[in-house]
Amino acid sequence: MGSVEAASLRVWTPIRIRANGAEPLVDWAIVDEPFTDPFFEQTVERAMQHPFNAVFAQRTPIGALEDLASVEPGLAPSGLIFHMSRCGSTLVAQMLESIKVVAAIEVPPRYQPRSARDDALRFARTCYDHLAGYVAVAIADALTARGYIALADDGGEVTEIGARFLTGFGVDLTSQPRNRRIFCRPCLDWSERRYHVAGHVGSEICRCCLQLGWFARERDSRALRLTPAGTAGLRDTFGVVVSDRGLGIRDQQSGIKIVVPELIPDC
Repeated sequence: MGSVEAASLRVWTPIRIRANGAEPLVDWAIVDEPFTDPFFEQTVERAMQHPFNAVFAQRTPIGALEDLASVEPGLAPSGLIFHMSRCGSTLVAQMLESIKVVAAIEVPPRYQPRSARDDALRFARTCYDHLAGYVAVAIADALTARGYIALADDGGEVTEIGARFLTGFGVDLTSQPRNRRIFCRPCLDWSERRYHVAGHVGSEICRCCLQLGWFARERDSRALRLTPAGTAGLRDTFGVVVSDRGLGIRDQQSGIKIVVPELIPDC
């Protein structure tokens, strides 16, 4: 292909490469809008519905890409653009998230010194619309120990006495969960490697804790800061005790069992 032909492709966009023996072919189209759709093919499909592309779409040898680069090399990249797409299925999102449970790394992990930001995220944070971190796992342990909920690998359940307790706390168990979401399910905590409560029940627990002022959101972070009211509320409501020794669950028979021997961030 000559340079004149290459120059004529400046206003065209390569949209796909087709196998064609020794030399693949390139399909070109006029795309007069930015690529803002979640997937490249969505913008291309809309462009191909234009009458002009239906009649005059181009197809060239793959060498045309090199020829075009020699005519119009373009600008050197000055940065990176990260494109985020939304997964329309929560079940698929949970499947992708669970990959880290079975993923194995055979090399020793690289040492990374812990920071105050890391400690804050590990202590308490939001995970989508529910609580996560040390505090969330302790709440799940307390609810399970008291027989209020049951969590297993394949799902979760609120018991009869648990429904009364959660309703008294302010959790709305009667409203229909939005988007047909799961009512109660375990969610593997990435920092603790143990379950916290997710689903509609987990979302409602998080909502109540925030409305009661037990946690304050940190700016530009998912981390949550435990307030003095939260320290008292966790102790009196869930039996979760926060001290400089860590987090514990208060049990009338066995006393306080420390479950997270970590230094607690300033509250």
